[in-house]
Amino acid sequence: MSGQPRGRSRNRSAPLRFDEVTSDERRRMMVFAALRSLAFAAIIVAAYFTLPLTRPGAAGPIARVVVGMIVIAAALTFQIRATMRSPFPGMRAFEALAISGPLFLILFATTHYLIEHNNAHSYSQAMTRLDALYFTFTVLTTVGFGDIAPVSELARTITMLQMVGDLLLIFVVARVLFGAVKVGMERRGRPTGETPPPDGDAASRSPERHRGPGV
Repeated sequence: MSGQPRGRSRNRSAPLRFDEVTSDERRRMMVFAALRSLAFAAIIVAAYFTLPLTRPGAAGPIARVVVGMIVIAAALTFQIRATMRSPFPGMRAFEALAISGPLFLILFATTHYLIEHNNAHSYSQAMTRLDALYFTFTVLTTVGFGDIAPVSELARTITMLQMVGDLLLIFVVARVLFGAVKVGMERRGRPTGETPPPDGDAASRSPERHRGPGV
């Protein structure tokens, strides 16, 4: 009798799944998640347009991209692990994409802007910060208007790196995050501390095992 109350108290203390909360709480959580994502994106974009980017002696464009990709990879690793442990993995994965996407775009927009600022005529026209962000979006969406195009070898190298990063962000990162959502949902489907029973234990509990011969 002592084992049953412990199991009940453990189930009460376990976090609720997304489908177990009320519709009002679910709506409130979704609104808060969207607001957090929008706030983070707004902060990143505001920093891009306001912070000084052309300090003397700064690292080269390729070094900036490498360091930025390492930072984004570290942030994604943290987000994936948090998604797997979250009681609401789907919502957590949405926030992870909302965080990694703006970071990725601002990283390459900053790089394109600095290349044109430090080496004029690296692109088909001079670019402001807004132009650089616009060009980054056109590369990501493969629209290809042709109004801005890389001209120098350095600009084309960075653009090719962005193309590879776009594919990784769209396919690999999304696939990994969705896999983390699946793992998180499977973990949430079992009570806390419960593990699947071995096959031997299942067989020992089978009624046929206790029947005598010929029964």
